[in-house]
Amino acid sequence: MVRRITFVVGAGASAEFGLPTGRKLAEQIVKFADIRLDEFGGISKGDKKLFEVCKLLDKSARGDGAEPNPSYEMQRIVSGVPLAPSIDNYLHAHAKNEFRLKFGKALILRSLYQAERDSQLFFDPDNIYREFEFSELGNTWLAALFKILASAGTLETFLSRLESFSFVVFNYDRVIERFFFLALQVYFDLSEDEAAQKCHESLYVIHPYGDLGELQGKRNDSGFGADVSSREIFSKISRIRTFTEGGEKRIKSALVKCIDDSQAIFFLGFSFLKINMDLLHLSHRSDFDGMFGTLRGVSDFNASLAMQRLKSWSSDSELGRVNDFSRCDCWELISNYSGYIAGEDMSF
Repeated sequence: MVRRITFVVGAGASAEFGLPTGRKLAEQIVKFADIRLDEFGGISKGDKKLFEVCKLLDKSARGDGAEPNPSYEMQRIVSGVPLAPSIDNYLHAHAKNEFRLKFGKALILRSLYQAERDSQLFFDPDNIYREFEFSELGNTWLAALFKILASAGTLETFLSRLESFSFVVFNYDRVIERFFFLALQVYFDLSEDEAAQKCHESLYVIHPYGDLGELQGKRNDSGFGADVSSREIFSKISRIRTFTEGGEKRIKSALVKCIDDSQAIFFLGFSFLKINMDLLHLSHRSDFDGMFGTLRGVSDFNASLAMQRLKSWSSDSELGRVNDFSRCDCWELISNYSGYIAGEDMSF
C-alpha cells in the first residue's frame, strides 16, 4: 500500500546539509548588512554586491518619489536584527518601510545563495570531472528517504512512490530539488536531461514563502549556490515573501489540496510557529493516519503548545493512529519509520 505523505520541512531539516537555522541566518545577514561608506559615498567596508543592490533600490525609490537614506537603513538593520526572533519578524516590524523591507529580502537572498554554496550539496562548477560524493550525506533525512524509495527496486516504482509524497518547504533554499536531481543520476544512471525530466514529473515541492529561483537541470551551473550578480539579486527580491506577508492565494489553494490528500504528515526541523501552523490548517482534514515530528531544540512548553495545536486539527483530539514527536534528528525520524513510509501494513 502506498501512503500519501506530506513532509513539512523547516530550517532544521536543511541544517543537516550545512545550511543555517534562523538564528545563524540572522547572524550572517547582520554581517552582510554592515556596509560602511566613505566620505565620497563609495564603499569602505562590506559586501560590494549588496552595496550595488542598495544603489539600485535607492534609484528605484527615488523614481517613485521617495528619499531613502541607504546608509541609515543598513545600520538600523545591523542594530535591530540581533534583537528579533528572526529576520522575518524584524522585516514585519518595518513592513511600511519599503526600502528596508526590500533590502532585507536582498540580504536574505545574498545570505542563502552563499549558504547553498557552503553546503554539502554544492561542488565546484568549474570541475566538470568531479562526481558528487553521496557518502558525505549519510546522516541526512533526504538520504534516508531516498533509501526507502530505492527499496522499491526499479526506477518506475521509485517514481511512483515519490509521486505519493508532497514537500511543503518553509525555507527559501532548493535543497530537496538539488538532492533528487543529483541522486537520480547517480543511482539510476540517468543523464542530466533525464533526471531533470523525472524530477519535473514526479517531485512535488511547495515553497509557501517563495524560493531563490528555479534550478537549471545541470550538475554544473545549475543555479544552486550561484555567484549571483547585484542585478540578479535585485531582480529576485519579489520572489521572497516573509512569513508575516503570507502565501499567495494559489499557494494556499495548493496547500489545502496537499494536506487534504495526505494520510500522514512528517514535520521535519519545523519550529511550529503559530502563523505557519495556521497556514497549514487551512485544510479541513481531521482524520490523519499518522503524525510525526522532530522536536530538537524545542522547549517542553513550546512542544506542548505545538501538540495542542495539532490535536485541534483532529475531530477526536488525537494525533492519528500512529504518532511520534521526538527530540531526534530528521534523518533518525525518517529511518525509524522507514517501514511506515514505505507503506508496509501494520495489521498483522
